[in-house]
Amino acid sequence: MKITKSELKQIIKEELQALMNEEGPDLRVLEMECRQGNAAACAELGQLQQDTLREEAEDEKWIQGAEKDIEKRGTEGVCTGDKFGGPTCRPGTKRYNLAKTFRKMAKDRKKK
Repeated sequence: MKITKSELKQIIKEELQALMNEEGPDLRVLEMECRQGNAAACAELGQLQQDTLREEAEDEKWIQGAEKDIEKRGTEGVCTGDKFGGPTCRPGTKRYNLAKTFRKMAKDRKKK
């Protein structure tokens, strides 16, 4: 059975569309279609990239939310100094791990 180029293109296009409908948009597929001149694929790719950048920016600001929560609860200083690793700040707890993270960040900041 022989297939013409136009038939092959149509089959590939249908398969790509089926893949996108099943799993959602795949960046590689969208990039390939965008390179081929598909304006809709380029627009969708741009939107996905913007969403990804926005999510990454929000992830970088997690510490502000944590500090706000600490202030709201009134638990500031619970895991500082001699209390670190003590009965109010046992190793392995969320408080302890957050305090370790803050200590590491402060240490890194002092190095600069």
